[in-house]
Amino acid sequence: GVSAEGGGKGESYTHLHTLPLRAQLQTVEYMRVVAFMAIHALHFNFYVGTFIQQITAITHRDSSWKSPPPPETPAAKFTASSVAERAAAHDEQERSAIVQMFSLSLAILMPCAIVLIPFVGRLLDTVPLRTGGFMACNVTGVLYSILALVPSLHLQWLSILVLSAHRVTLFSCLFAYTGSRFGPAN
Repeated sequence: GVSAEGGGKGESYTHLHTLPLRAQLQTVEYMRVVAFMAIHALHFNFYVGTFIQQITAITHRDSSWKSPPPPETPAAKFTASSVAERAAAHDEQERSAIVQMFSLSLAILMPCAIVLIPFVGRLLDTVPLRTGGFMACNVTGVLYSILALVPSLHLQWLSILVLSAHRVTLFSCLFAYTGSRFGPAN
């Protein structure tokens, strides 16, 4: 089972299990978990909600994804568009394909993080929540933020993986914490 340990010396939270729901909602412990979740959920949802814009911005700064434009055909020499216009159109098509690939990858990889649940469960079972689960949640949250700031498409793959691990850790910690602190009755 999940350890409810991690508080100060001699702190016991078993009395919270006996309180009615209204009294539990007014405790400092409840306010802490609400603040923790509000911060992490807002952070997580902001990242996911702006993911397409972030990847698009990175494609404008990181040119490692660009491939050379297709060779000019004899017919293209007689068109009104310039070489620069054709190259810009080619870049825009590639950029769009990359953004779609990353968006699809995020949508696929986030649910695939379910494979991490046994590892997170083991962490929550062996280490107190405050030093184990919540610390892992904070570390993964900071890590995917740092990775998102680096304008490299290659690092964005790692950012997606860390974000997925953060999501599993975040919600596992929330449910473990509320169950251990406030009891299953409420």
